[in-house]
Amino acid sequence: MKWEKNITIGGFFDRQADKMPHQKALIGFGHEHFTFNELKNISDLLARGMIDLGVRKGDKVAVWAHNIPEWVFLFLGLSKIGAVMVPINPSVGAQELLYDLKKADVNFLFLMGSFKGIDYLEILYRAISDLKILSSGKVQSEELPFLRSIITIGETTFSEFISFPEILYNAHKVRESEFCNIRQKVSPFDTFIIKFTCGVTGYARGAMLTHFGLINNAQPIAKKLNFNPSDILCLPVPFSYIFGFWLGLMVSFSTHTPIVIIPKYSAFEILKTIEQKACTAIYGVPTMFSDMLNHPSFASFDMSSLRTGIMSGDYCPPKLVKKTIENMPIPELTIAYGATEVGIVTQTSWNEAHEKSISTIGQLLDGMAVKIINPESGETLPPGEKGEICVRSPVIMKGYYNMPRETSEIIDREGWFHTGDLGVSDEEGYYLSLIHI
Repeated sequence: MKWEKNITIGGFFDRQADKMPHQKALIGFGHEHFTFNELKNISDLLARGMIDLGVRKGDKVAVWAHNIPEWVFLFLGLSKIGAVMVPINPSVGAQELLYDLKKADVNFLFLMGSFKGIDYLEILYRAISDLKILSSGKVQSEELPFLRSIITIGETTFSEFISFPEILYNAHKVRESEFCNIRQKVSPFDTFIIKFTCGVTGYARGAMLTHFGLINNAQPIAKKLNFNPSDILCLPVPFSYIFGFWLGLMVSFSTHTPIVIIPKYSAFEILKTIEQKACTAIYGVPTMFSDMLNHPSFASFDMSSLRTGIMSGDYCPPKLVKKTIENMPIPELTIAYGATEVGIVTQTSWNEAHEKSISTIGQLLDGMAVKIINPESGETLPPGEKGEICVRSPVIMKGYYNMPRETSEIIDREGWFHTGDLGVSDEEGYYLSLIHI
């Protein structure tokens, strides 16, 4: 494949915005929407505001929120100044929040005040028991010595913390020339995301994902979906997971496909949104599709606009895949296999044999290499024999943040990432993922 080697996510998005400035990029509830050009301008403004706040290249910026437009603004704004985004699971508890903030050496935290019964501030104060509020929105904690500021996003603001509108308001203090100079120092091979994943060992490690990897894995995924600007993606999975920011934002940005934001998962809300927004695509884990198909009101919704989508994130039972394709219906539904550390490795395609589309995890995406090995001897196995799936590609993570031992245990000297998953391939190059070793 032809690699995009000389562009960062910020530059990539701006290039897309310049091609179709008036195309819708985000669609919220009601009549709220943002075009590509509006996202470009907002993210520029936010980037300059964050520079004024003191965010610098390499700083770790955690974002803890459900799917709201500000999440996307931050994703793009941080990419333009070389900061490292640390997406936090919106449903996280105090102990896990503290772990993520501590292990990632987080300098800045953006969080919602509350959302549908979740009190983020209450969880925050339980997580950081020694948190001290200083002047000008600065904070201090012996438990988290790197943490400097907390910023609230969403509709609720709190006097002790800096508010999101304040960041935007202060953008004028940073000259355009200074902003441009900072942007030029960001490399496509810099770490942009530290995403925590439990992976093989059962304890969370921060996978360091690059601008290059996010951009170059997104385009083959979009090709498998046959995405185009006339499609509309319903995205109920959290932005904070690779299903959200990688398969959702990056794939859609690469094809000018509008995204309909679902703040928090609800089968009823998804069904209603698909009908009201005439969505042509839907993403979800298998249980989401099962919930929708079995919802008491399913038959009352018009799903005729649907064309494609992705089922992934867990084992996809062939019976469920077949039922989803035929009953929703989603005639061009695809199944994808991957991991936080490597992105999407294999994916089915809308134009392949029906049996392959419901019973396999598809063929290799462009830029991916896979081998099936005997997990005990390391011997490469031929088609038809099951073994451990190993992946190698320029798009995989740089390693686990501050965990060199764990990195060397899972990425060998030849660059192969050992997934810990059992799989088998057939003579036609289709793969079947079995169970975790």
